Amino acid sequence: MLLKSGNFSSAGTHIRNPLFHRILKSAAVPALIFILNFLAYYPSLGGDFVFDDISLIKNDPFYSSDARSGLIDSWGRNYWGDNKDQGLYRPLTICSYKLTAIVAGLNPFWFRLGNLCLHFIASLLLYFYLRNFLQKEKFAIFATFLFAVHPIHSEAVVPAFGRAELLCFIFIIAGFIFHRQVRGKIFPAIFAGIFSLFALWSKENALVFIPLCFLHDWYERNVVLNRNFLTKYSVYLSFFCGYLILKYFSVGYAFPDLGRNFEPAIDNVIVTQTFPMRFLSAGVVQGLAVYKIIFPALLSHDYSFAQILPVYGFNDLRLAVVFGMGALVLFCFFFLLSARRRLLLFLCFSYLVSVIPVCNIFVPSGTIFGERLMYLPSLWIIVLLSLILFETLRNSQTRFIICAAIIIVCIIRSNVRTRDWENDMSLAAAGVKSSPKSAKIWRNTAVQFAERGDYVSAIAASNKALEIYPNYAAALTNRGYCKIMLGDIDGAETDLRKALDIHRRYLPALHNLGSLLANTGRKTEAMEVWKEALKIKPDHPEILKKFRQLKDEPDVPP
Repeated sequence: MLLKSGNFSSAGTHIRNPLFHRILKSAAVPALIFILNFLAYYPSLGGDFVFDDISLIKNDPFYSSDARSGLIDSWGRNYWGDNKDQGLYRPLTICSYKLTAIVAGLNPFWFRLGNLCLHFIASLLLYFYLRNFLQKEKFAIFATFLFAVHPIHSEAVVPAFGRAELLCFIFIIAGFIFHRQVRGKIFPAIFAGIFSLFALWSKENALVFIPLCFLHDWYERNVVLNRNFLTKYSVYLSFFCGYLILKYFSVGYAFPDLGRNFEPAIDNVIVTQTFPMRFLSAGVVQGLAVYKIIFPALLSHDYSFAQILPVYGFNDLRLAVVFGMGALVLFCFFFLLSARRRLLLFLCFSYLVSVIPVCNIFVPSGTIFGERLMYLPSLWIIVLLSLILFETLRNSQTRFIICAAIIIVCIIRSNVRTRDWENDMSLAAAGVKSSPKSAKIWRNTAVQFAERGDYVSAIAASNKALEIYPNYAAALTNRGYCKIMLGDIDGAETDLRKALDIHRRYLPALHNLGSLLANTGRKTEAMEVWKEALKIKPDHPEILKKFRQLKDEPDVPP
């Protein structure tokens, strides 16, 4: 009986184990992705709104509890609210912000938790995509784990403003999954087109979806001008054209004037260059991007003037790094990955296509470089690095140890980097260490000191910014405000008037100069300054209130 009982038990186990193992195996990878995501980014949940979060969400009345607008209104507004010059249309991202604000209020914890959940979804979709696309389970797992914990993604995952990158990535990968299922069927093509539209509604960088789909077809040898090929790309183009039409009727433009989005001398001097220097400068920036993906030891939220300078001649030593990376690709093509040449070319061209919207070669970008902009492009570099690792390390035990070590190091680095995003002051402190040549970082640091009442330190930080870029109107305005608070009226007026000589329509300088003149008894001059300010922004609440109060005083002419 014992023997029979044992046999029965053994037989039962034999029957049930395959199903149990399949369930366990299918759940293990998603669970590990979730755990790794949490370990890398959980410190971010205790942080505040930072950097662009302030103007984009916290200070925008659209997201306040008193706002009468609803979710559907997200499709009728500019991404930056009243700032039409930015020319960005991201209704799905706006809708996600609005939904978070409705459910949880303007609490940064829930915005950051939402981003962390979206990053988990992005990593999970990436795993399914790579597993089915490359047909190599272990390879897909490692590449996904590395993507999930990579430090360069902290700027997209942690602050609320990074959500556009996350949503865009999710819908692009979902579109890829359906694109590979078309094979003569119309419905997968329609679903892929729908996801491409969602990606465009998240961030305009999703315009790379169609060329990336073409690269997928080339890699899988599906580029054949037959009915199936033409039908699916006609569907994708229809959704893209529909996006442009809806965008035009919603906000009044289909292709915004990107040249007015920023101050080139500070934010992105590359756009002022002409070919071939502009091309070489963009190549140097992409060399930096790849370096940050390979070795993310030093990360920053800003790389503007003069942290990254453009290339002005062929004798620039930074070009050697770019040519060295090109030589490495050739070495992989002819030797290291000679058996994977088609995949190598696919990954390289996919990276180049993915950076087109932000590389400053064809379209001017609002920044010379941003780590959050690497969220999608980094995918192809991470897969390439994983491929090199797997092809180089044939011993499975050695490979496992090295892969585990890489993941652990990345978790630790991401965890540390995440803490820099706790608040604006911690971000500024990290920025002056990682990008000490950036005038904008020193100016932002001055703002943080001023908000805390440390005007002496704020002036010192403003001086640093002006040493880097003497014609920085914003830094002069900050320094002038701090001098007002310290009682240096003459010095403050000098700074504010110099700021206006540089940028006549700079509203903060007009505001502060008008206040200074009014408080020192020069009310007529103050009225003239505020009139200029109200021509720029007639509904500015503070200036309008002060102007009316000053106008009503008896010693001021109406």
